[in-house]
Amino acid sequence: MAIKLKNNKFIYFLCLIILISSLFAQTIIVPELIRGYGYRNTSFIDSDNFKSNLFDFYGTLMDSYSKYGAGEDSDRFKEISKTDIQNRLKVHEDEYNSIKVQLDQIKENEKNDSSNTVNNGVTNEVITGGVTTYSVPELGNFNTYAEGLALFNNLHKATEEDVKKEILSEKKSEYQSLEKVFDIYKNLQYVIYNGENDKILKTNLEKEFSNSEAIKNLQKDARFYVLFDGAKAGNILENVTGTINGNYFNNYDSRSFDAVKNEKIKLLIMLPQKLYYQDNIKQAEDRFLYGQNNFMKFAISEGVAVVLLLLSLIYVIKHRRNLIDNFVVRAYGKLWLEMKLVLNIFIAYVINFFTSILFNFHGTEQIIVLSIYFIICTYILLRKRVKLIGIKGVIKESSVLYKLFNQVKKVFLVKSIGIKVSIFVLLTLIFIFALFLIPILRSLTLSIIIILVYIIPYLALVGYYGMKFTVGFSKIVKGSEMICSGDLNYQIDEKQIGTLGTLAKNINSIKSGLEKSIKNETKSERMKTELITNVSHDLKTPLTSIINYVDLIKKGNLSSEDIQDYIKIIDRKSQRLKTLIEDLFEASRAASGEIDLNMERLDIVALLKQSLAEFEERIKEGSLDFRVNTPSEKIYVMVDGKRTWRAFENQIINILKYSLDNTRVYINVERHENEVVIIMKNISAYEIDFNNDEITERFKRGDKSRNTEGSGLGLAISKGLTELQRGEFNVEVDGDLFKTIMKFPIVG
Repeated sequence: MAIKLKNNKFIYFLCLIILISSLFAQTIIVPELIRGYGYRNTSFIDSDNFKSNLFDFYGTLMDSYSKYGAGEDSDRFKEISKTDIQNRLKVHEDEYNSIKVQLDQIKENEKNDSSNTVNNGVTNEVITGGVTTYSVPELGNFNTYAEGLALFNNLHKATEEDVKKEILSEKKSEYQSLEKVFDIYKNLQYVIYNGENDKILKTNLEKEFSNSEAIKNLQKDARFYVLFDGAKAGNILENVTGTINGNYFNNYDSRSFDAVKNEKIKLLIMLPQKLYYQDNIKQAEDRFLYGQNNFMKFAISEGVAVVLLLLSLIYVIKHRRNLIDNFVVRAYGKLWLEMKLVLNIFIAYVINFFTSILFNFHGTEQIIVLSIYFIICTYILLRKRVKLIGIKGVIKESSVLYKLFNQVKKVFLVKSIGIKVSIFVLLTLIFIFALFLIPILRSLTLSIIIILVYIIPYLALVGYYGMKFTVGFSKIVKGSEMICSGDLNYQIDEKQIGTLGTLAKNINSIKSGLEKSIKNETKSERMKTELITNVSHDLKTPLTSIINYVDLIKKGNLSSEDIQDYIKIIDRKSQRLKTLIEDLFEASRAASGEIDLNMERLDIVALLKQSLAEFEERIKEGSLDFRVNTPSEKIYVMVDGKRTWRAFENQIINILKYSLDNTRVYINVERHENEVVIIMKNISAYEIDFNNDEITERFKRGDKSRNTEGSGLGLAISKGLTELQRGEFNVEVDGDLFKTIMKFPIVG
């Protein structure tokens, strides 16, 4: 029994070794299969590599022949048009004039006795040891304008003959450059014929093979040849003869072969059976043959490896059913997300490779199938974790790029400037160390890794954040200057990097606070001035009347009836003065919060109806039509009944005093979720030409002429009393429509 158990363990570990070895073999075999896959069931002549080299050779050959004919001895090589000569003479003339302009600048400099360095891109003036040296590329160095002018006068002005030689030299250089390209295609043989008489115009064949009979023999023995006949009518590719036809060039722009037709030549290109030169063609064929010859070997090896892999995998899974789960949780689960995705691509690529061989997929089909396999692999291998913590959770948990981004973000978002500076200094020291380390390292690979992983990212980050810091700091400096100059409406952009954003926000807050403070101070001063004016007027008017009537009584000579009338007037004015003073004190106490409140749970609807009942006679006597809409149920609020009644009273008195005759007055009580709203609306008899805030100020009256008996304190008192009871009091004006809104929180 023990022996059997030991044998089972041995087989299990043997299968495990085979499984791992088969997986490792994939890394060697699969790339070779991929390389040889494109070469299967095809010849070297039909391979894309050969076609690419052939088309490159053809293009260079036609470019050379179109420009320079058969070579340096051809008339075409020596042909130079009058237009080319004139254009080149114009170029030289412009250069000549440019030198003259530079000399004129130098002359002007000497005249101004300038000691500054001048650099306009061409002329240089350098002060060295007290001596000014001028430099013009076409003239060289000289010390004075006179020396430069002498050099300029000796300058040879280009003639037509000079230009011809120059153009011819350029043609020769270009021709030689084109001819050098043929050195990498020595195995390709070509012959260019005259299309009319078949005379050989140009060839790279040896002289003994350059006659018609020898060329025919070479053609017969060639592994590949193609003849383009540009002398025949029709599309050039329809006139192609040889071991191939025009369809061979389907993936190449057929218009590129029109050069043969334009030149009216015949072009023969051949590839011999045996390649003698180690050129591009020979190297391409060696790669092709290696891939083709070894494809079957690697395919068989892959088949054996896959069979061993499947058998060992089946055995291991059978005896350890949780192997896959263990692999996913322990091994695959510990990989970074980016590595998982790369592994998924590799698995999908291997599966796609065998599917493509089986079903002969290629091109777009392979890409589509590969994408499907990748999605399937990713779903199978990540589904458990995604279901457990979601896609965002997987990214946060295992993505190295996400973690790296967070670390960089933490570095630059940390609030402590000292920590930021310390981190920057540390990163800079590492950067300097890396720069010194690269020359010491003898490994090119390590040097490249250091450059890619640290040096380039460091320079990129420093450059990016340095630029953002500089731009942001400039904006803040400009903004602070604008604010200091008195432009309090200027807003500094707060979207700045790190601490600069906080600084910009703070400056904007200071500016807003200063602007608000100035507005409040201005408003306060204006209110104080108006208050003093209004108080003086409203108190002085009844007081003056009292004094005047007392003086009249004191003078005597009055009947008893007159005295009684005067006493009544004095009494009325005294009561008026008393009311004003009491209202003033109450408004001040309400604004300062010095009133003692007796808060109790009251029905606000009943309190409002009670207030209206007090004025029932005046309402009936007047011409106003009161429309009161209140809920049928009780609405309880925590208020001081006496103070709230006073607030209602003030508003009703205002309505009775300042409403336009024969208009309607609306008083509505609305219950909202957590509050009750009391709205009173009337049409003003006087033009309302002040804003909503001003009407609640002390001594503000709808009657600006102040002819009515009001004190101007009613709304101010109502607002103060309402806000003392944790309510809200607002005024809205729309044309002549005047509306007061009171809000109180509802209690159960």
